[in-house]
Amino acid sequence: MGRAFKDSNIRKQYGHNVPFSQKRTKKVWSPNLQKKTFILNGKKVTKFLTASELRTLKKQGKLTPIMPKAKQAVSKAAKATKAKATKTKPATKNRTETAKATKTSAKTSAKTTPKTTKSKADAK
Repeated sequence: MGRAFKDSNIRKQYGHNVPFSQKRTKKVWSPNLQKKTFILNGKKVTKFLTASELRTLKKQGKLTPIMPKAKQAVSKAAKATKAKATKTKPATKNRTETAKATKTSAKTSAKTTPKTTKSKADAK
């Protein structure tokens, strides 16, 4: 495992895969390594980190990913258009509210339409 993060103690884990038949076969669990480029002590560094290490560094605020200038411009433009869209977007009902509205409108329309029923005297 040459790509492992040298500072951590995480390695491959070995064991057995045990199905219902109890026939044990060897199995290897590899860590979830992700390639990340970030700034460390003023230098651009690319390292393989485990997903749990990435999550911890993000929570601590020590990891700031590097984005190319073109991506930064695109993400800023996307954020601006998203903000405009949320401001101008009319309020919409969710599914349950629309379903309730259609049920109630069907009930009220059934009540307003007159029912034509024949009485026993009219039937003779």
